[in-house]
Amino acid sequence: MKNQFTKIHILESDSIVNFLEIYPAYKPDVVILGLNQYPDILKINLVTAAKQAYPTAKLIIYDDILYSQLNNNARNMKTIARYMKEGVNGYLSKGNNLSELIDCIHDIFIGKNYISTEKFIQTSQQETAKLPKLTKREFEIAVYISKGMTTNGIAQKLKRASSTISTTKATIFKKLKVDNVLNLRDVMQEIEISQANLG
Repeated sequence: MKNQFTKIHILESDSIVNFLEIYPAYKPDVVILGLNQYPDILKINLVTAAKQAYPTAKLIIYDDILYSQLNNNARNMKTIARYMKEGVNGYLSKGNNLSELIDCIHDIFIGKNYISTEKFIQTSQQETAKLPKLTKREFEIAVYISKGMTTNGIAQKLKRASSTISTTKATIFKKLKVDNVLNLRDVMQEIEISQANLG
């Protein structure tokens, strides 16, 4: 690491809580937060605590979800999407080497988010390819629905009849094989992550 970055100070701790106690005045540029030893229920709380403690720092998560649960890709994508929504900039998995960490750090400092492993990206693309294609209008309405907008609200925004929006909503649910807004939101998050990986 020190060969790649000229002015680097590496400080370590066994947890974010201990780090805050040991280095109370330190304001890091990057925080690498290891989560694989924690139960799933605590992970998002640790991410939130790190962002609250260091709001301007770039946050990289190190976790083993990608290697341990590739067979449950939808769950992986939801978890990573939630991390990103909480302000995480980079995500590395257990199997990554130092060169990928360096790539991650470079990317996040030029404003990109970073999600590791080609295998995960390929799996994401395969999953997205399995999703039925929505028209541009259906996709737009699906985004509004997944953000919590009502049928009437969408109708007013798009200057369409509420009945037209209701019909389109039913078509979207049928194409994506979902039966409620929460499931639609999950599918839309999968699509967003896959599009980000492709971009």
